[in-house]
Amino acid sequence: MSQHMVSTIDSAENSTSKHMAALEASLRSLHAELCTAQDALSASQSQLIQCTSESTLSLENVRAAAGAAHDSVAAIERMPDPWQAMHAHRVAQMTQRNDEFERTLRRDHHEFSQMHARRLAHVFSGLK
Repeated sequence: MSQHMVSTIDSAENSTSKHMAALEASLRSLHAELCTAQDALSASQSQLIQCTSESTLSLENVRAAAGAAHDSVAAIERMPDPWQAMHAHRVAQMTQRNDEFERTLRRDHHEFSQMHARRLAHVFSGLK
């Protein structure tokens, strides 16, 4: 083999080694970024699950309270009372407030779920 050919092969091997090292460094960096993004996604997912669970539990508690309020209203309505008109008015107000609160809670739950869905979409879009 000629000296020129040996030099060319050595140069090619050296260049290939440098490119492979640069590629390895890039892949390691990309892997680190991917792990960080996966950790962030996992944390967001855990938070979303916890918040959704808490929101669902709150909604169930409100429904139970509304059911108890309706039962109380029914019991009051069955009782003979000289002040029945006043009680009926108060019960109607309480029922209206309970219904408004439940609607507000449902709306807030929907907005909350939408916000977390947007956050997850943002995290997913960052992974592409």
